[in-house]
Amino acid sequence: MKEETLNINDHSIFLRKWEIKDAKANLYVAHGLGEHSGRYEHLALHFNQLGFNVFAHDHQGHGKSSGTRGHINSFTDYSDDLKTIIDTTSNKGLTNYLLGHSLGGVIATGFLLRHPSLIAKSIISAPGFEKKTPPNPIKASIGKLLANLFPKLTLWNEIEAEWICSTKEVVETYKNDPLVHDRVSTKFFTSFLAESDFIKNNVSKINTPTLMLIPGSDIIVNHEVSKNLFSSFTSKANKLVEYPDSYHELLNEESVRLLAYKEIEDWLQN
Repeated sequence: MKEETLNINDHSIFLRKWEIKDAKANLYVAHGLGEHSGRYEHLALHFNQLGFNVFAHDHQGHGKSSGTRGHINSFTDYSDDLKTIIDTTSNKGLTNYLLGHSLGGVIATGFLLRHPSLIAKSIISAPGFEKKTPPNPIKASIGKLLANLFPKLTLWNEIEAEWICSTKEVVETYKNDPLVHDRVSTKFFTSFLAESDFIKNNVSKINTPTLMLIPGSDIIVNHEVSKNLFSSFTSKANKLVEYPDSYHELLNEESVRLLAYKEIEDWLQN
């Protein structure tokens, strides 16, 4: 694995690259809220063995990338960073695939709308389109006001570590990981709302073949919303797979992880 820091406009993005000889395709990974690309090393090594280069970066305000923790000015910034990474690393002649988990699933969906020609197939894992318990209207109004006055003010993201995974070792590692944070800025909140509206208003334009993986025991995300949105994706090759007993991080669940890997492998290779 090689590490690289890309200077993009006024910020820096930390990138991990698991490249192999004679790769047959590129797999790009967009991680979730509060975490970082290093948590996908097990996935990267698995797909290296199957012939894929794997690239995963830390979003702005996450991991080793620059920026206030949990802050973003606009979700288009996430898309722009990902496009720069693909433009920088993509090997000519190799097919590009995109995997997004949780927040990364939202970012991946927005990317498919903005840059559909760059991705041949996508995988969306536990996409965070809407929380299980959305903020009450009063709290949302206060958040919008604060975003105008104090855009970089950060608050707790209201996610307990125990909710991410039923595998205790994963939770303990997550709790003790210095690159993990639990913050979101007021501007992130309003930018997320704007991106949600953008996706809802344009979702029928997504024609990229997509595999959606849903953890049925997710405490964090409302997946009825995810499934309803997915029904408007227009490719006839789309596939939805649900794991009833899985918590949010199905790619880390001890009982589910290898099943999910096999589902992704079959999806990409068939």
